[in-house]
Amino acid sequence: MTSLKEKIKIDQNKVKIFIGSTVITLVIGSLIWAGTRKNAYSVKVNDKVVAVVKTQEEVSNAYEQVVAQLKQELGVDIAVKEQLELEPVHSKKSELKDSQALMSAIEEAISYNVEAYEILVDGEGYAIVANQEDAKSVLEQVAKSCIPKVGELTLSQEQVSKEEQNGQKENEEQAQLEDLEGQASDTQIVEIEDALPQDEVSTVVHVESFNVKQETSSKQEGQKIKRSVESLDFNEEVVIRNVYVEEDSILTVDAAKEKLLTPETEGMEYTLVEGDNVWDIAMQYGTTVERIMELNPDIQDETTMQIGQVIKLESPTPILSITTVEEATYKQLVPAEIQYVVFSHLYEGQTQVYQEGRDGLNEITVAVTKVNGQEVSRESISEKVLLEPVIKVIGYGVKKKPTVDNSVVSSGKGSFIHPLNGAGRVSSTYGSRWGRFHKGIDFAASAGTPIYASAGGKVIYSGYNSGGYGKLIIIEHSNGYQTYYAHCSKLYANVGDSIAKGQRIAGVGSTGDSTGNHLHFEIRKNGTPVNPSKYL
Repeated sequence: MTSLKEKIKIDQNKVKIFIGSTVITLVIGSLIWAGTRKNAYSVKVNDKVVAVVKTQEEVSNAYEQVVAQLKQELGVDIAVKEQLELEPVHSKKSELKDSQALMSAIEEAISYNVEAYEILVDGEGYAIVANQEDAKSVLEQVAKSCIPKVGELTLSQEQVSKEEQNGQKENEEQAQLEDLEGQASDTQIVEIEDALPQDEVSTVVHVESFNVKQETSSKQEGQKIKRSVESLDFNEEVVIRNVYVEEDSILTVDAAKEKLLTPETEGMEYTLVEGDNVWDIAMQYGTTVERIMELNPDIQDETTMQIGQVIKLESPTPILSITTVEEATYKQLVPAEIQYVVFSHLYEGQTQVYQEGRDGLNEITVAVTKVNGQEVSRESISEKVLLEPVIKVIGYGVKKKPTVDNSVVSSGKGSFIHPLNGAGRVSSTYGSRWGRFHKGIDFAASAGTPIYASAGGKVIYSGYNSGGYGKLIIIEHSNGYQTYYAHCSKLYANVGDSIAKGQRIAGVGSTGDSTGNHLHFEIRKNGTPVNPSKYL
């Protein structure tokens, strides 16, 4: 039986063993904790560790210096594409990066976009240039090229409301927050203001002013025309905004200008209506008859196209255009009317001037709307009579000739060519018709058939004549001769144009007092109609 003294001794040994074990456990635990505690931060870019540092401040400072140096070297603002992530880790002192090594690691790991300026037309981006001054220079040059005049053009800019932009930015920031919430709670994002893109700023560009001479002399129109620009601006909404892009997407001023001046080709379908012809359609849509035929191989003959037929077209559409409204004042010839009366003493085919006539002259003021220098509409403002026209009265004979007149006349046979180049047919001849005198020859032909100048000369009238001729062109030739081309569908020559023999000047139509598509053709000698058949 164990004595009390021995029992006390055994218990003391157990206490010593317990205390020893506890001490050993605490020492081992301390060593393990010291070896695994998180005493540093790993720097990650795209989930790849690029450096290990002691403190967060080291990363922020190094990041700021890297961005500042890049901006200074490039001379523009930048926006870093990646995010720097910090994650607490355990690290040995030997593994930590110093500030210089940290900056090099960050610069090597990140990529960035540079700030530039984008030109948008009707909401679509077309060109990106280095700065706002380049963007404005591009638009000034494009605008001037759209206006074929000499002058100084000034642009103005109006900043767009930021409400929509701010809403978009808030959505982006919300999406970033949601992404961060999905990351591990001990991961931190290093973010500095200088590495983020600046707020988007958009400005709408207008043409503020364009100084031109108020009075110009036009050789083409043969007279002095007073013009004043009432309004002028881009036909589309033009916006400049700052963006952040790759450097290689930035264009030079010349390249951006060329891009904006290159028309886009738009495919479309067109349904033929009454009065249409392939020549007018080609001119209207800026293409050629040959191209229309290529796009429509089922058309065998352009002269047999039918109303309601659908054809394919390609129309070049300018990216950027300028609309101008000009007020123009000019003088317009008013062709004198001719009245025919029967002279009983004259034989058939003979005429005699009873009263000399005189052309009138009006002063016209119109508002002319042009797009890229091409007239698209014209509105009359005022009309002042400067000289009243005087009717020319001509007597013609109805007396039957007793014998055939074989006298030789100097008619200039062959000095004028057929105005339709042989097309069409004669539907009415010169002379007495339906109890009245017909002053020319009518050539029936399909609408749009080209009309050619019968002889070379100068256009003295091109417009709509309310006296029955409809759309009319008058060409003045040498030796007192004039030719009249009436009832046209389209007019391609303007007042003052010098026209060569055989040059296309109009298209056959049925305007004015006309019962069908035909050309009414007259030759006048010193203002008096003569028989065209003696000259063709």
